[in-house]
Amino acid sequence: MIEYFFEQTSMEEGLVIKKLLNEKKQKLEISNFDEPFLEYTQAVPLFDDVKRKAVKNENERLANSAFVTKLYFHLFGNLASYFSLLQNKKYKQSWNKLQDCFDDIYGIGKFVEIDKRMELPILNKLLREYERMYPYNTFVSSEYVITKSECGICGKPMNSFECPHIKGDLYWGEIAYENILEIEEVNAVALVSNPEDKRCIIELSDDDRTEIEKFTMLDEFLKRDVYSFQLFTVQDNKIFKRNNTIKKQGANELCICGSGKKFKYCCKSKMYYEHHNYIIHLKDKVTFYLL
Repeated sequence: MIEYFFEQTSMEEGLVIKKLLNEKKQKLEISNFDEPFLEYTQAVPLFDDVKRKAVKNENERLANSAFVTKLYFHLFGNLASYFSLLQNKKYKQSWNKLQDCFDDIYGIGKFVEIDKRMELPILNKLLREYERMYPYNTFVSSEYVITKSECGICGKPMNSFECPHIKGDLYWGEIAYENILEIEEVNAVALVSNPEDKRCIIELSDDDRTEIEKFTMLDEFLKRDVYSFQLFTVQDNKIFKRNNTIKKQGANELCICGSGKKFKYCCKSKMYYEHHNYIIHLKDKVTFYLL
């Protein structure tokens, strides 16, 4: 899809889009994350022009390739936005942006042959390592009964004989989405480790830790100033250290902190604390494909 789009050398819009995309990739290579979507925003009307001309000339392949290439371009804007959030220690906000990156990667991969996905496999591998440094491992997933929905292209009920479109497929530069109009009831809400949408996180209302305290591993990693687009693995050597501020007492003695509780029910559990020693193993750097 992407290769076909840029093979249309007689298409002036494609040449400008290629130039803008290469500029964005070059900025990412030098860790310039300013104005993440500047080049993409400039390219959007050009993509729209290509699609309009493709439909007019009855060239569905070109219209579909414009959609996929536009999504490919969008990925690099999301990457710049993600690393910008990390630079500014906006860790909680960065989680959703990280998931946006994965959405783009999977969306592109669905329509591009395995051997023509350029940076996608190595970027996916890199981002998975970043994902492992977040404290999220349990998510919310809901099960509900849909009583009314329609196809995002033709407006007719999806999965009916009236609608000729298959959910998730491309038609003339548009994805066939199912627009949910009415939900009868929610059957269940489950806690899962691998949900459809990892943005559905669980947070404790009484968790008063700072953002840096909540994202310790990620923050410690970023202090090492590792190049953003270098593959790595992080080894966590966890040990327990003695908290010398807690004086050892008999288990059944009243705790000297003044709580009125026995030591075994009070400060005994605070005598030792987890200490993390993170070892970073650096690997290859991401190679950006200039078109």
